Amino acid sequence: MTRPIKTYSGNLTFDLNGTTSSVVDTKNRTLAAISTPATLTNTSLALETSEDNVTWLPVYKWDGSQVTVTVSASQARFVQLDLQGTNACRWIRLKGSSQEAAARTLRYHLRIVR
Repeated sequence: MTRPIKTYSGNLTFDLNGTTSSVVDTKNRTLAAISTPATLTNTSLALETSEDNVTWLPVYKWDGSQVTVTVSASQARFVQLDLQGTNACRWIRLKGSSQEAAARTLRYHLRIVR
């Protein structure tokens, strides 16, 4: 008998003219995906993490490339992320490449990785 994979979802928000999203406490789950709306102003979102919810650092892969999500104007997307690359992130937020032209809501999707 296999156990079902538990997933948890919630909202990330960008304020009007904001460049960083609200913060998500993953509660030691892994960020698995992000859903973006078609109305997003940004074309790129970078993942940031914190150990204390105060000091924020950009997340990089082992090869030195930054973890980013490319988004497209007028196109909603569900973007799967590398589970190993986000497994150690406790608090997360997204940093946009530019200011948002209006308040925006994105969805995050967490799962327990065993």
